[in-house]
Amino acid sequence: MMKEGLESRGLLVESLTERFEEIAEIFQRLVAISIKELENSPLTNEDIQFIDQAGAIISMLANFNDHEFSKYIGEEDSRMAIVADIYTDPNSNSVLEVATGNPFRIWVVVSDHQGKLRLTVGSTYSYYEFYQDASDRLTDEEWHIMLDQGSPILPG
Repeated sequence: MMKEGLESRGLLVESLTERFEEIAEIFQRLVAISIKELENSPLTNEDIQFIDQAGAIISMLANFNDHEFSKYIGEEDSRMAIVADIYTDPNSNSVLEVATGNPFRIWVVVSDHQGKLRLTVGSTYSYYEFYQDASDRLTDEEWHIMLDQGSPILPG
């Protein structure tokens, strides 16, 4: 869908076409493996090896550090933290800001393809919610500075 959308707008860079096709093939294979897991069917050694390598392959295909794409990526895109005001209170002249912060590492115990428990690790968004003076609505860049200075305090 993304490929077709970019193509219909004349925005599809030629070198992306092959990447989209390779990523689609990887996801189709992962879907087939997922269905096997849901049906409690044993995975082959090839399936397991494919799962082990899929992340690295996708990461390589999704890497936009190529010279061709560097002109589209700015410093502001290097951080995942964003902020948005979602409600304005005219009585107190304040806005409710919601934001994602720096990622948290998360550990989860899952059942693997052999039914054994396995500890996995990944990341999840941190979440913030706070009031800010309406005349001082935050930009993402200002939010990054606040995070780097250790504020605000995480909720709950």
